[in-house]
Amino acid sequence: MTIVRRWTVTVFADGDRDVTADELTRLTAAVTPMGGVPTGGEDRGYGLQIAIAAGTRDEAVTIATGALADAARQAGLPPWPVTRSQALGDHEVVARDQWGDEYDEYGPDPDG
Repeated sequence: MTIVRRWTVTVFADGDRDVTADELTRLTAAVTPMGGVPTGGEDRGYGLQIAIAAGTRDEAVTIATGALADAARQAGLPPWPVTRSQALGDHEVVARDQWGDEYDEYGPDPDG
């Protein structure tokens, strides 16, 4: 049995140039229907922050990476590789809120 959790995932694709305002507008149009928020414009690349339901952190990052690739393709952006990713589970936020510094002693959920 897999427990599905909510993850806030950020993925970023580094490129060889800054993303233009027009490209960022097109990326926004592509990610908004999926509930995502685009990043980029001042960085040499583009990214996405999105809430994902998944069983594990790796699965959430994989789903978000695919969503970014689809959105970039729709926006006409270059298919740059994802070089940075971060996923934070809601259960981790609750644990930090509840246990504070003790949470850091035990670390994140090993199953997450």
